[in-house]
Amino acid sequence: MVKVIALGSCGALRLTQQRLADVLAAPGYAAPERVLQQPLDGRAEVFSVGLVLWELLAGRRLLIADPEGYVRGVLDGTWQAPLLTRPDVPTDIIRLVAQMLLVDREARPGTLEQARARLVGSLRRLAPDFGTGAVASLLLRRYPKLIGQTHQLADTLMRRALTVKASSVAPRTLSLGRSGAVDRPRGPLTPLKPGARIPGTRYRMVRALGHGGGAEVIAAQHIDLERQAALKILTPDLALQSEAIAQFRLEARTCSRIGHPNIVDVVDFGELDDGRFFFAMELLRGETLAGRLDRSARLPPGQAIGIFRQITRAVQAAHEHGIIHRDLKPENVMLIEKDGRADFVKVLDFGVMAFAEDERGERVGTPGYMAPEQLLRAKPSTAIDIWALGATLYEALCGELPYGGETVETYHAQLRSAAAPALRSRKGGRDLPPSLERVVHRALERDPTARHPSAADFEADLVRAQRQAGITSPWDDLPLPERVRDRRPSTPTDRGPLIARRRRAVLAAIATAVTVLGGLALGYFGSPARRPQAPPVTARGVTLATTTVPPARPATSAARATRAPRLTPAPTALPQERPASVSAAAPRVARPAKADAPGARSRPSTPPPAARAAAAARDREQPARARTLAARGEVLLAQLQLLAAEEAFRNAIAADPRTAPAYAGLAAVAFQRGRYVEAVRAARQALELDPRLVRAHLLLGDAYLQLQRRSEAIAAWRRALALDPGNRVASQRLARAEPNGAAPE
Repeated sequence: MVKVIALGSCGALRLTQQRLADVLAAPGYAAPERVLQQPLDGRAEVFSVGLVLWELLAGRRLLIADPEGYVRGVLDGTWQAPLLTRPDVPTDIIRLVAQMLLVDREARPGTLEQARARLVGSLRRLAPDFGTGAVASLLLRRYPKLIGQTHQLADTLMRRALTVKASSVAPRTLSLGRSGAVDRPRGPLTPLKPGARIPGTRYRMVRALGHGGGAEVIAAQHIDLERQAALKILTPDLALQSEAIAQFRLEARTCSRIGHPNIVDVVDFGELDDGRFFFAMELLRGETLAGRLDRSARLPPGQAIGIFRQITRAVQAAHEHGIIHRDLKPENVMLIEKDGRADFVKVLDFGVMAFAEDERGERVGTPGYMAPEQLLRAKPSTAIDIWALGATLYEALCGELPYGGETVETYHAQLRSAAAPALRSRKGGRDLPPSLERVVHRALERDPTARHPSAADFEADLVRAQRQAGITSPWDDLPLPERVRDRRPSTPTDRGPLIARRRRAVLAAIATAVTVLGGLALGYFGSPARRPQAPPVTARGVTLATTTVPPARPATSAARATRAPRLTPAPTALPQERPASVSAAAPRVARPAKADAPGARSRPSTPPPAARAAAAARDREQPARARTLAARGEVLLAQLQLLAAEEAFRNAIAADPRTAPAYAGLAAVAFQRGRYVEAVRAARQALELDPRLVRAHLLLGDAYLQLQRRSEAIAAWRRALALDPGNRVASQRLARAEPNGAAPE
């Protein structure tokens, strides 16, 4: 993440020029118009950014090497930036940098946004999977020592802060635990007046925005930065309760930590002079989804799909951080205008959130949107938010909730009485497509395991329903969910996985056809008219007793199935062998020899030696192919081609589900993408197959640390170090994580 600093000379735009002596003193990144004493505009910044980009790609400084030559060349019109000569840099990027460094500003890109768009387009073509996770991984590989020293310094400062003796003056807040005790004094309540400074803060109140049961929200302006914000202030009664303070602080940290564009951003936290806590968040101008539904009763399907795709992305981001909202509803969804586009979503109010690892459930939320298990105080899970998504989408599409009830008791009674009415049975939902109804009712399943496994799956299901119904949405330019993107038409670069999938489909079709043909053959030879009288058929020492059903005219498919003979093993039957291949799993029919053939013998049902050898070879090839695919995935992962790496790992698992390194590879891909819960799940699957896989233990510990589960991370790293005592990565992780700053023995 790049941050631009040192804007102390930004007044140059207003002054239109600087003295030439100032330029000659520091010409390292001075645009030509500063040397020529011409008025400055945004194209001067284009030159400076192009110069930085040139130096990053060339690995050396440009103007500082010969500042006098640069100034002289600009003054006489002969200076020209040398072209980059790196063969691994695409031509369009070299051409863009050269254009940004032209002395004639009219020939440069007009704005930095134009240059950025061209640069991003080139980067996407060069590395489609490149992102912030790849940058973090690159920095960890290039500068492990520096990053380790930074972490060590932070841990040292934290330990020193914890060991400082308490001062003689008692702190204003004695405890922020979950005890709920009244443990802090409160001064006289300060009234807040529009236009006046809020005591204890650097904000000035503008107007009141609203209030709820636990806090009030006001619009304010920072006195120094002149930046407007929304301040959420804890009520005076809750300001005395340490549990409420802890939850309030946790809400602010959660919104700030997730950092998703569709989740309200928290920028400050503090305390008023009267003891009330507050946090500042971005001031949103728009209306809630509840307000929109109050005006229009329901949303058109296309508009609803665009809004809910954004909501699911915010929910998925929270779930990937191990956070469950527990109170999703139209009142907590804000619709604003951003970059000239309407209905940009911001999810609000994480005040009753929970963590996925919490063992204790609470009956919190709003009747109408609470999942059945939430009412029963079950352990929090992401399925709670999936139910709330389904209930909110149900209301947005037809104007009514699936279950009514003003109180928790009446709502719970309705939940127990009957299933939710079909969406298209409602008056406002009669014209809705069946595909949308299917998505909504899957999210409203009473069994949490029957709902969508994740918010990302909910979005993928929603997009598939949209395509089936032929609906367009104002937000169709959002990136497709991966579960939908995997079904896109193939390109010449990804035909390998497609061929593998088609081959598996062909094998499955052949196996199905063989099974059907076997059943038809059994039905043919099992009829009384065609069944010859012959001794029982034996195969591999298993006596097969044949029983038939008298011919009849069955009326149903179940009755028709009884025409075929049943093959039941005799009491002395040996255990059946595992089929060696797909074709070996199909039923085999032993046809009796003709009765009139003298000395006829029944053919054994055992496959010939050549077939058995081919099946054994296929069994040997599958693990070898899986290992090859897993190794290919590791190469792609090292090149940060995450999509291709994930495809290779999944193909390896399809070839042999016992390939533990492939599951570890999926964990690494999930970790790179910031999906830490998914990384934990994949690493655990790898360790179930191979408990001695050191890499899986390391990945499990890294993912646990990102989920703020420090003790479990330390335990995973300890197991890795026990398996490989010389592992430097595990030692470094533990050195930073252990309270004493040293790795365990």
